Amino acid sequence: MGLLDKLLKIGAEKLAEGLSEVYKNTSSAGNNTSRPGMKDDWEMRVIDGKNVYDKLENCFSRHFSDYRVRMDVKPQEFGGNVHARNFTYVLYLDGDAKAVVMVTAHNHERKAEYRLAKQAAEAAGLPFINFFSHFDNREEYVFDRLSRYLRATA
Repeated sequence: MGLLDKLLKIGAEKLAEGLSEVYKNTSSAGNNTSRPGMKDDWEMRVIDGKNVYDKLENCFSRHFSDYRVRMDVKPQEFGGNVHARNFTYVLYLDGDAKAVVMVTAHNHERKAEYRLAKQAAEAAGLPFINFFSHFDNREEYVFDRLSRYLRATA
């Protein structure tokens, strides 16, 4: 084995170890979750031990307790295409759907299943509120965005 082969082998082993460590750390931090839409999003941002789902659910319960929140809702319930990605959350007030919230990984907004979900929400006249999982999504930001959209539907 030549010198270049040895260096490549060592580099590949180090890279594999590093990726294994990153994956282990993100899993133990609560990043690898079974929540909807996260099957392939390992780069979810965790701040103060909370990911975007924790922050959204905390905001729903603290500031929007009048709303009923459903998770992993099929867009077909609103006339959407069968290939559309499920809505992460739908917020209801007095039995009527008021807004769709999607948690999305980086660049997933370009995928057809995402676009079909957005079209279904828009066709149903529902605000489509997107939060990227790799951003901080601080509580004030989450609250401000939700408030802005929900006030418009009140």
